[in-house]
Order: sequence, then structure tokens, then C-alpha cells
Amino acid sequence: VINPESIIKLATLDDIAPSCSQVAKNLDKIKNYLKTCSPPSQPDLYFQLIKGVESLHSKLCTESSFKKRKLNISLQKLYSMPQSLEFQEIHQCLHELTNDLEDCAGPADWNENSENSAVCKAYKNIGDCYYIKTAKVCGKRAAGIIKELLQAVIDSILTINCDNVKETPYVKDAMPDDYIKKHNIGVITSSSIVLNTIAAF
Repeated sequence: VINPESIIKLATLDDIAPSCSQVAKNLDKIKNYLKTCSPPSQPDLYFQLIKGVESLHSKLCTESSFKKRKLNISLQKLYSMPQSLEFQEIHQCLHELTNDLEDCAGPADWNENSENSAVCKAYKNIGDCYYIKTAKVCGKRAAGIIKELLQAVIDSILTINCDNVKETPYVKDAMPDDYIKKHNIGVITSSSIVLNTIAAF
């Protein structure tokens, strides 16, 4: 982890559950290390990035109000699906965007800039880039979720407030949310069939 964007990237990796487990283990190791040692250079930056990782883990892995949402009840009955995790519903689409989202990275060391206006401008550009790219491929609902996660992480790292990031950019050709929902239902259904077939043997 070298900047706020690299923390957000952890949320788009292949599988959420192992990522949550690995991040938790690494955070424990870091806390144990810091009990007896100090970072060799730029300790403030190091500690702020740790806060960002902790925020990601809290938001993505433990905060039920963010990750848990009930699916439409008729869909649950039709496909015999349990309560789903909202982030997991869009995760596959976000995972496919991992490389594209790297283009949203801000200037080198942008979060260390001494000029608040420059920091907020970079923050705004990063957030808008994530939102627009996600909306075009995964829909506005997914874009709103990744924006909420991104702001939680970056806000925990920065020591200033950037009100300009609250504005949501307009996306003319966003992917319809219904398309993503149908795609996810197919993925969930296929997974359920495979699991039931394996269980039968």
C-alpha cells in the first residue's frame, strides 16, 4: 500500500472473503510491530495509510449497514437465495474493472501536498473517475457504492475536509442497473446449481 488508490484496489481483487481475512491478519501484524518499532521514515504518512486500510476493512468486512442488503423478496423465493451482500452483488463487475480503474490514480503523492486546494482537486478527480468508469460498465448503483467506499477510505487518510467531492458527476451513457442485476442473478443461480450438484454426490 503506497497511496489511497492502492487501498481501494484491494476491494476489487478476485475474492472478498479471503481479502478480508488477509487484511485483518496484516493489520494485526502491523499493530504488533508498532508496539516495539517505529516506521523508518514519514511516520505520519504511514499511520494515515494504516487508517485507510482499517477504514476499508471496517466498511467492507464488518459494517453490516454497508455490506448487507436484502434482495427483492420475490427473487429470493424464486431462486431460493439467502440474504445477499450488496457489495458482493456488484463485486464481479468491479473486479473486471480493476485495470481500468488504475487510470483513475491521482498525481504522485497528491495526498501529501501542502496546498489544500490541490489535494481536494485531486481527490475530486479520482472520485469522479471511479464513479464514471463504474457507472458506464456496472451501473449507477454500483458507482454509488464504490464512491461511498472510496470516500470513507480517503476521508480517513486526509487531515482536511473536501466538500467538493460530495457532488456526483453526470454520466450520460451509464449501464442500466437492471442489466447488472440480471447478470448477477444468472451468476448466483449457476453457482447454486453447481454447489447443489456437488452436494448431491
